[in-house]
Amino acid sequence: MKPPLRPRLAPARYVTGPGEAAGEAEGRRKAWSVREKRALLAALRDQAALGVPEFQARPLRERLPRRSEAEILSFLCRLRGRAAREAVSTQYRHCLEQQRCRRSQVPAPIEVWLELAETLAEGLEEATVAAFSQVLTVAATEPLSLLHSVPPRPTATDGDGETIAGGDPVTPRSFPRPDVPEGFAVDFQRVYEYLARLCRGAKGPALPPGESAVVLALLSSLPPELSALDCAALRGHFRGVYGALTAPCFSETDAPGPPSQPGGRSPAMLSQIFILSSKGDRLIHRDFRGETHGTGADLADVFYRRITSLPGDQAPVFMAHEGRHFVHVRHAGLYFVAMATPDAAPFALVEFLNRLVTLLRDFCGPLSEKNVGLNFGLVYELLDEMVDYGYIQTTAPEVLRNLVHSEPVATKPFSLLDLGSIGLFGAETQQSRVAPSSAASRPVLPPRGGEQSARNEIFVDVVERLTVVIAANGTPMKVDVQGEIRLKCYLPGSVELRIGLTEEFCVGKSELRGYGTAVRVDECAFHSSVKLDEFESGRVLKVTPNQGELTLMQYQLADDIPAPLPFRLFPSVEQDPPGRLRLYLKLRCDLPPKSQALNVCLQLPVPKGVSSLAQELSSPEQTAELQPSTKSIRWTIPRCQGGSQLSALFKLEVPGLTRASLLELGPANLTFELPTHTCSGLHVRFVRFPGSTPCPPQRWVRYLTHSDSYVLRL
Repeated sequence: MKPPLRPRLAPARYVTGPGEAAGEAEGRRKAWSVREKRALLAALRDQAALGVPEFQARPLRERLPRRSEAEILSFLCRLRGRAAREAVSTQYRHCLEQQRCRRSQVPAPIEVWLELAETLAEGLEEATVAAFSQVLTVAATEPLSLLHSVPPRPTATDGDGETIAGGDPVTPRSFPRPDVPEGFAVDFQRVYEYLARLCRGAKGPALPPGESAVVLALLSSLPPELSALDCAALRGHFRGVYGALTAPCFSETDAPGPPSQPGGRSPAMLSQIFILSSKGDRLIHRDFRGETHGTGADLADVFYRRITSLPGDQAPVFMAHEGRHFVHVRHAGLYFVAMATPDAAPFALVEFLNRLVTLLRDFCGPLSEKNVGLNFGLVYELLDEMVDYGYIQTTAPEVLRNLVHSEPVATKPFSLLDLGSIGLFGAETQQSRVAPSSAASRPVLPPRGGEQSARNEIFVDVVERLTVVIAANGTPMKVDVQGEIRLKCYLPGSVELRIGLTEEFCVGKSELRGYGTAVRVDECAFHSSVKLDEFESGRVLKVTPNQGELTLMQYQLADDIPAPLPFRLFPSVEQDPPGRLRLYLKLRCDLPPKSQALNVCLQLPVPKGVSSLAQELSSPEQTAELQPSTKSIRWTIPRCQGGSQLSALFKLEVPGLTRASLLELGPANLTFELPTHTCSGLHVRFVRFPGSTPCPPQRWVRYLTHSDSYVLRL
């Protein structure tokens, strides 16, 4: 027999007003009748007519003799909370409706230009606008330092005059001054401070009457002054800088005369190219113009010393040293460095180095110090065909494939028994049909000289980079997913390929497709060779790939991902006197049970005074160590299954531990790889070749998500 229902009270943490105390249980059980509500409404109207700013419980209780003051206050607090929720909900719906209307309208040309300017400026927009506005403010307010203050305040450098950019003192111009009453003062330094705080979004200080009058006069004079500005020089400077950064540098026709004469030859685009290992060893060096006379090794050492002297990974892409300009990119632990002339286009050099990296992967296989050393002849042959006397000739793989004759030397990992293609009883099983992880890293050059022809294979990789910042209470503060679909082709001919994506794939927040869970991205971009005639109807990409690697599509998703975040950290910090710190970490993997994370590594900064570390880990395959150079704990987990929890207890000895030392603890940085998993939910439905082929190529699809920056605050 079921027990009778018992009225329950809300917990004390849900109390929203002074009348909702724990002792008012009896009042909360009584329901308010319609007559009582009407009497309460009439009493509130009477109080509003009298001009009472806040309702008073005692006059209201006279109208409601059966209710206590606490009950009346509690009921009014609930009504006020309900009204606030309704107002917020109404305003939210109104904002959503405005956004939908704004998206449906055709943007004006000025809106298109503003959006384009924001995209080009990215993170520099705020700094550029702030700097430009401050320059205009200072120039319009006080063109002659503080000499116009009342009384005048000459600077210490110029005395009675002003120092201009060249350093020559000038006499201030005489402006007609109005009659100033006695005791009236204007200090422009206060005006500068007031405007500077307003530009930073802070509240400005209270201004005296004189400074307030100056600010009002400045605001009233801005409209006619802005139209009189001469921006021709600024416009020409911006155009010149843009042209120098983006346009390639072509040399003019060689002038007659010996090359040693000034102006005989215009400077070339590239002078030298280095490929250095992570330790600074010179793997590849090519001097295209012979201008350094055997100092290539010294230049490589100079570049490596400059790189290693910088803290962390803050090495700039462009560096200058004694009139020489270095441009470099880093891939797989190797430095690809180009030394160029001062007038070379830096962005073109960065693009050339990135294409060189892609070509080396296509022709030599995976990038590594050993692989580059084994294929040094092929690398030199590629550089000679790509660059002639410092001028870039071509980077097209289909052109270079006909010009290169060296054979690639592929590295094979050591194995006692190679049974990858043999089943249990000597036959091919389903397990042997799985492509090895290094299959897509083979060189694309076909064998020559009557050897066995290469297998026709296509590899489609969906790779996503995850950037996350999680607050101390577990709330995600930033979630950003940047993904791309890569295609690596080993087919000898050009055949059209059709790649079908998830039917529910939507671009933007308002688009809705299919009947399942929507796979949404904020924006996406396609390669120029991809045909999109079937993308809107069936989410199909059509491309005719050449041999090599190609990025078909890039997409981005921010703040709203369909799947939960892969990892959550639950830290616990205890301080044991004297000078001991107990740190308990519990790492939870929120992946599906069939998924797993590989190469998980947690880096946790600790106080600088740590002298020793004792550890207790939840499984024997985990390792942890204290890195003295970075003063951080490195917790390494080779494999983490979805739905599991791992824990670690660290006991730190910190002599002279204080509260200030505890502020040096954290945040934690997590790195990992998630095979066969995508955070966005994007998948490839099919990879097809239209028509019938006598020998259909093998097609492989792989998914990989890795952490770009996964920060967990303590």
